Amino acid sequence: MSIRRFTYLLAVMAGTFAFAVGVGAQKVSAQATPIQLTVGDTTTLLLDGNPSTGYRWELEPLAADAAQVLSVDVKGYAPAKPAPGERPVLGAPQKFEVFVGGLAPGKATLAFKYVKAGTPTAARRQEFAVEVLDEAQRPPDGDGVPDLPPDPTSDPTPDTPGDMFADPDGN
Repeated sequence: MSIRRFTYLLAVMAGTFAFAVGVGAQKVSAQATPIQLTVGDTTTLLLDGNPSTGYRWELEPLAADAAQVLSVDVKGYAPAKPAPGERPVLGAPQKFEVFVGGLAPGKATLAFKYVKAGTPTAARRQEFAVEVLDEAQRPPDGDGVPDLPPDPTSDPTPDTPGDMFADPDGN
């Protein structure tokens, strides 16, 4: 066998191997911190997709304990809302909506796969960790809200000439 032929066969085998490994690979996305809900609260998960490509998001089966913690209502692609006077763009990406509600305290993971009909493997997979808190664990209102600058109308210090919050009438 010539060196040229051997090099060619080696390149073909390497390409075949790379293709076979790449076909089974899928992109997995997950958020860094869990989504927190209180029992009775709901939230909407939005997944990026494009219905015109033939792909759709499918919820993977929930574990038994997850089904007791969460309610899941898959709504599908949200209709496009063009600006006034504009037409919707055909083939544009859209958001896939999923409503999630807290039923009981606990933790669960929701996994979605982005699949095309007739294709055996998913193109993407996305996971959401969800933690449902009971009412006693709920963070106090205002927690996580950034501090706002002081209101000039409620300045408790007396006005001075250099006071940037001086009342216009000098009081």
